Amino acid sequence: MDAHRSADLSAGVVVFGIVMTASSYAMKPILDQRIWPVWLALGLFLLLFPAAIRLFSSGFHWRSVAVYLSLVGTIELLNLLNLAEPLEFRMMMHRYICYAICAAGIVYGYESMDDLREFPGLAHVLTAGFSIVVAGIWLRSAGAAVAGVRFVGDSEMLTPVGVGYTFGVMACVSAAFMLTEQRLAFRALHLVAYCACVLAILSTGSRGSAVFSLLIVAAGIAVRLRSFEDGLRYSLLFTALLVVLAGVVMTNSYARSQMDFMLERFEFISRGSVDLSIVERTDKQLYYYRSIDSWILTGLREYDFNYPHNIFFECLLRYGIVGFGLIAAVLFSAYRAFRHLRISFSSPVVWVISSVGFFSLLIVQVNLMLEHARWLWLFVGYWGVKEAQQMRFGRMEHSYHRADDDDEEMTSPFGELSGGRSLEKA
Repeated sequence: MDAHRSADLSAGVVVFGIVMTASSYAMKPILDQRIWPVWLALGLFLLLFPAAIRLFSSGFHWRSVAVYLSLVGTIELLNLLNLAEPLEFRMMMHRYICYAICAAGIVYGYESMDDLREFPGLAHVLTAGFSIVVAGIWLRSAGAAVAGVRFVGDSEMLTPVGVGYTFGVMACVSAAFMLTEQRLAFRALHLVAYCACVLAILSTGSRGSAVFSLLIVAAGIAVRLRSFEDGLRYSLLFTALLVVLAGVVMTNSYARSQMDFMLERFEFISRGSVDLSIVERTDKQLYYYRSIDSWILTGLREYDFNYPHNIFFECLLRYGIVGFGLIAAVLFSAYRAFRHLRISFSSPVVWVISSVGFFSLLIVQVNLMLEHARWLWLFVGYWGVKEAQQMRFGRMEHSYHRADDDDEEMTSPFGELSGGRSLEKA
């Protein structure tokens, strides 16, 4: 029981670390230049600390650590030999943050956090409350002042897409708890947090973040539907979401103006008008595609025309034929997560990782560089180890049960994901 409570607490810290780290981008133009790095570092610490404890205290195989470090070293070597972006300290730090988050996902994958059934109440209050506060600060200050244009930080441009992605991640975390939490009070708290994050997305005018965050909720509801009662309950939940958002838009002039701005952007597409953002992306991709013979094997030395706004294209453009390995890792992890959607719902923490990962996977088809898609790498790290874990423990557990009793049920419905832990107990 104590071990389970400890795991619950660890899960709460991990999710709060996700929300705090994600929120740092939107808070950058608001916070003092000296405070913002502390904000980001604290969020990363909360995300990585439970993984570090597991790594050093629970006998995590150091061979796996050596393999991981060798892979990171190989990627960095390729990046140095055939650098697509200028060698900047800032971009290098972005990459190492992604490496660390991916490593945390790998550790949590081995940890089998999927057997957690209850998320601690204090963590619910902190996570949802933090999202509400951050979205409120953004809407009251920076969001209201610079919505619909490029946001200027201390030393760099903050794009509406990046801020929309930030709040999209936070919205997906709240949506995950809305769909998995059994206690009504905490479900209602996350409903408020989700609505606040969606309003913050609307303030940026980011169509992709708005659509994909709603799509993740709709997909989650579809997966949860198993009976008429489920359909009625989740229909009421979705209706409540629409009523709250509609009420805010109708009563707040700023929210209404931003909704009109976003609808205009969608209207451009529906009537066949020219959308400059889509035209620019298409031009970049066509430009690189025409010179495919110069980069398909070894990658492109430098981007001639900005990055291509598609993660698969960028993997090939940066690393050449080696990029197919990175693409395969992303697709394989997505396949594993999709295959186990219903099992993911048995744990709020796993559904948080999965929903945030699917949201990121959708966004990176039209935006974000490799270094900025942080939560996709948490997703890849988590689900990427599940197949290896099954191959390592699943067959051994199968033999163990057969030796014990040939007529006994081999595994539980969750045996595939918890095989490593059950074997350790055996």
